Amino acid sequence: MRKMISAVLVSIFFAAAANAQVDFDRGVDTRQFVTKAVSSGVSIPKPVPGFTHYSRDCVRFSFGPSDAALASDRVWLRSTEYVQECHNVPVQQCHTVMVPGPNNTQVPQQQCHTVYQQQCYERPGMTWSATAQVKMAARKLFPWERESFDVCLDGPWMDIYAHEAAYKYSVNRQGNYDTLFELAAQ
Repeated sequence: MRKMISAVLVSIFFAAAANAQVDFDRGVDTRQFVTKAVSSGVSIPKPVPGFTHYSRDCVRFSFGPSDAALASDRVWLRSTEYVQECHNVPVQQCHTVMVPGPNNTQVPQQQCHTVYQQQCYERPGMTWSATAQVKMAARKLFPWERESFDVCLDGPWMDIYAHEAAYKYSVNRQGNYDTLFELAAQ
């Protein structure tokens, strides 16, 4: 809906700007501008129906027992937007019918008509890249315990998820493209 409104406004602006006679010393009459734009009869192409989705890139950080703070390596994540675009394409459909012919016979005749079919394809859109690093504050774990956390980049959004955790953690996020998640046991 936003794309259609934007297309309407841009089309109206260019249609009116082509005929506008502006005197900068006396200002602009906006009522005249609007009436000219509305009555210009500009045809606006309809928006292409479709949707977008993102590839999701995740990395798992695992931590074992330690009495000191731990920091993971910095890892690059990448996510791509995929846009589905659809277009109505004319397709000719034909079928054979029997029509009366000479001497009371039936003669085959081909009748065709045009129908519109929607053809869709997916194309890559924007791509986002970001680094992620997890810093774990000191906490007490038994020697056999391990904790793991997943950091995922889904489009422009990066989040951290607990996969296996012995404690409940508070998360302090620093940075945007170079993101550091600081985890502290509660």
